[in-house]
Parts: sequence; C-alpha cells; structure tokens
Amino acid sequence: MEPPESPRTRGSAFSRDEVEAGFWCVLGSARDVPPLRPIDEGVATELVALLEPTLSGHGLDLAGQERVAALVVATRSWARGAGGAGRISAAEFERARRDLLTGWGTGTSKGALVWPPTSRTVAVRLGGGSWNDALSSLGVATSARGRERGGTRFSGGTQVASVARFLHEAEAAGGSASFAAYTEWARRERGAGHRVPAPATVRQHFGSWSAAVAAAREEQE
Repeated sequence: MEPPESPRTRGSAFSRDEVEAGFWCVLGSARDVPPLRPIDEGVATELVALLEPTLSGHGLDLAGQERVAALVVATRSWARGAGGAGRISAAEFERARRDLLTGWGTGTSKGALVWPPTSRTVAVRLGGGSWNDALSSLGVATSARGRERGGTRFSGGTQVASVARFLHEAEAAGGSASFAAYTEWARRERGAGHRVPAPATVRQHFGSWSAAVAAAREEQE
C-alpha cells in the first residue's frame, strides 16, 4: 500500500470508518482507557491497514500503529458500559485531540485534514451536523441538558409514529432497521424540512433503540 501525503490536502475526505476510529482514539486518550492486550488479530489487522497511511505520516511505526488500533478497540468496548463517564463535549474533544497530536509531534495546518478528525468533522459525518446526534449514533452518552435542535419536543406518540414510518420505509426498500440507519433517515428527513425526533431523543425516551422498535412494531400491528 502506497501511503498518501500527510496531512492530507483539502478535498480528500476521511471515510466514515476513519472518522469513527478517530473519535474512539481521542475519547480513549481523554479518558485514559488502557489499550486491550491482546486484541482480535483480524480486527487489529483491519484497523492498522485502515489507519497506516495516516499514522505513518504522523511518524508512528508499526508498534505505534498497533497501540492506536488497540486503543480504538478498547475504547469502543469500554464505552458500551461507561454510561455518563463516556460523555464528552465538543470542546473537550478538541482539547484532547490537540494534546494527542502534540504528543505525536504533529501540528495542524489550514487547508489540511489531520487525523484524528476535528469535532466538527465528527458532528457533520456522524450526526448530520449535531455533536449530540453523532455521539448517539456511536452509542455514547450525550449531554443531560441536550434538546432536540430548534427547541422542539416530541410526544411519545409522535416518536412511535416516526420510528414506525422509518421501519415501514426501510422494509419497503429492503434496507436496514438499525439505529445507524434511523440516524441517516432522520438526517435526510430534517434536511428535507420534515420534523422528526432526533436519534438521541428517541433513545433517551425509550431507553434503547430496540425498545423504540418494539413500540413502533406494536403500533403497526
């Protein structure tokens, strides 16, 4: 594999997998999550292959790249049961990212994309522009003060109806009914000017995505 120049020039975007891995890397660094040892060889190999072009540009050798991969895997696993401990603000994320890059001896430059991605990139790519929606799509706790953008609130019935409509459209198109798929659907709906509950709002109301789906399926019966 021929590594590209790093930092990348404007116009070359990170893939979604790179954005997600970057988020876990920064969160793990901010929370001092100990890297898992050993980690699944297949997962490690896949992550190192994904990140090698960027990490080699940061001056990290294979051992350093494997440590980053281990941190990504460990943080992703830790966050599932971390609850509020996994919550991180966009401002804290930026500070942790800056500290991480400083530790690697890497700076940022205007007009360049430097991995891990910024909080803005994470918000846009994973949450349709919303930091809380991006966290929610990753299964990370969001701010207890977070509200649906625009200050709107949705009743339980409205949320059930929205999830039911999503499920109907997903099944008709042969698509996924996952939380990530709902996140993308909600982003498109809001982009088209339709008022639908944010993914974080739905999960907070029902307690879990599976509970929201169950409630919507009952409504469909």
